Amino acid sequence: MADNNNASLIGGHAQYVKGAIEETIGNVTGSQAWKDSGAHDKQEAVDTMKAANQGPSDSSLISGTTEKKIGNVVGCEGMIKQEVIHDNTTTDYILSFLWNLSASIDIVPWLLGIDLAKSMLECLKIIKPSSKIAQQIASIIHNISRHDDGTNELKQVNGLQILKDFQSNTTEKLDDVADLVTSMAIAQLSTAEQIRSDHKRMNRILNRLLQITIDAAKDKHHQADGFYLSEPLAVFTKLFVDDHSLEYVLNHAETDPQLTTLSTIALFVNLFFEYRDAFASEDWSKQFTCTALLNILWSISFQDRYKTKLKQNEDFLMAIKSLAMNDTEKIINKYVSSSMESAANAANGILYNLDEISDIQLVSNAVSKKPTIMISYAHDNNQFCDKILTEFEKKRNLFEIWIDRDHCSSSEDLWEKIARGIGQSKVIVCLLSQEYFNSKSCRKEATFAIKRNKSIIPIYIGEPGDCDWLDIHIAGLKYVRFKGDKTELDRNKIQEMLRTIEATINETTTEPLEQHTIPTQSRKETEKIKLTTFDINKVPEEWTSDDIQKWFSDHKVPDTLVKLFDFQSIAEMYRYASKLHVDSKNEFVKYRQRYAKQYAGDELEEYIFDRFQNALFKLPKNQLETKKISTSTPKSSTCTIS
Repeated sequence: MADNNNASLIGGHAQYVKGAIEETIGNVTGSQAWKDSGAHDKQEAVDTMKAANQGPSDSSLISGTTEKKIGNVVGCEGMIKQEVIHDNTTTDYILSFLWNLSASIDIVPWLLGIDLAKSMLECLKIIKPSSKIAQQIASIIHNISRHDDGTNELKQVNGLQILKDFQSNTTEKLDDVADLVTSMAIAQLSTAEQIRSDHKRMNRILNRLLQITIDAAKDKHHQADGFYLSEPLAVFTKLFVDDHSLEYVLNHAETDPQLTTLSTIALFVNLFFEYRDAFASEDWSKQFTCTALLNILWSISFQDRYKTKLKQNEDFLMAIKSLAMNDTEKIINKYVSSSMESAANAANGILYNLDEISDIQLVSNAVSKKPTIMISYAHDNNQFCDKILTEFEKKRNLFEIWIDRDHCSSSEDLWEKIARGIGQSKVIVCLLSQEYFNSKSCRKEATFAIKRNKSIIPIYIGEPGDCDWLDIHIAGLKYVRFKGDKTELDRNKIQEMLRTIEATINETTTEPLEQHTIPTQSRKETEKIKLTTFDINKVPEEWTSDDIQKWFSDHKVPDTLVKLFDFQSIAEMYRYASKLHVDSKNEFVKYRQRYAKQYAGDELEEYIFDRFQNALFKLPKNQLETKKISTSTPKSSTCTIS
């Protein structure tokens, strides 16, 4: 009961302050609507605090001196029982209070309950961007955006566009802090598709975030420009679900000193080492920072080109393994956004991506006469998944169903169960949403299934947009799209989905049951040979155009790009590989223009060109002229991976 009363008091104080600032804005702008809204909020706040039998406020939220000043200026008797004093610092004190209050992420849902997000956005529309108030309000909005509920609320009231308009104001310039916190809020509210469509703004944001990370890493308190290290890292975990953002930070970000790809990776690795022991003590801020770093490194480990450097660092692997296997850590359970997985999940994900997970036998269920289908989904889409599962249950006569609903297992046990579920399933039904695309755990599941040539049926929940890491693998597959997570699903779509599943099962029934294994480093090359359709025994000089096409196909290079080059012989491929080795960036720029011209303005993504380049670099050695093709990057003196 005491906790509920305390929460009500916090909400009451916040609502009273909100009402006071609305009245202040009303007085400044002459808006009667703002004045009336402020008076209404203040009265509701008084009623709330009276009902909660108000006692002393929680001193951990805000200092007594500041609270007393706020109580004076806004007239809140729950803060101080004195006559109201109005002076020129009223708005400053009120906003300072809200800024400090919103910094505690657990309080954000209470602040949303008093419509603080909407009020702050309305303020942003009418204040001068160069004012001190602008910085305070932008900081409050950024704090709100760090919570998933806050993000959703801000999106619903057009927060992203309001923030962009505020930042793009041409009449007055934002100060650096206001500009940065606005940028961080924009990043939190943006989808991967929105990030790509506004890449100039996002690149500027990524430059700033990486610069703060570099500077904070050098500071003994890990602070820079008024920000703690954890703040830019938290935004990176959100942005790095999009491979474009990750690639930009690792390869193109502009900082001082200018980092290379390897030194940028090393920056995150070395910071991880500094925070590795965070779980040995009960310091939530350090644990949060370490968890953010693990999520960043997990995102990096999905990229084939960076795996080698991570695998070469034995100390790093040892530290990751100890985190993945140790269940005695003193982990503090506090809120983190859905874009961030737990430390143990991230550590296991890194080990899986680096082929460090020990072999797990995945034997298909030969006892059951019915095939098994697995549902892969993001837990944020539980309700939609329940509806799909209900429909599947009606078809138990045709197939068995495998679905993970064991949320309480340890991460290692849970992954073993999921891996076995994938191994024994004939078909993987993926419920695709923005939450699925943003989840590194879902990416891990889908990648595991793709590597094992499992039949995948994409089921779209609404219009989640593009997904770099998945689209290339499911292009051309039969899919079903539902119009969002509605109370009742479209019966026609349900029937279409069930027909697609039955047809896919029938296509796979003639295939022999196999025993699958999670690959370790020693089995990696064997698995590549088993899965490829390319004739590896054929002499390169005898390759036909069909062989060339298969080579690129096995390396996941789309036909549209391959047709642009139209290689007719292995010799042509060797020559162009040498050209890429000399100046790959210039070649990318040149062919991006040709690609757009050839395909009606479509953009050639850099990561696709990188796949094309890697396919050429992996060609069998030229028997006539052996050339060693290297993609090494100059070492940086800033920091290195040992």
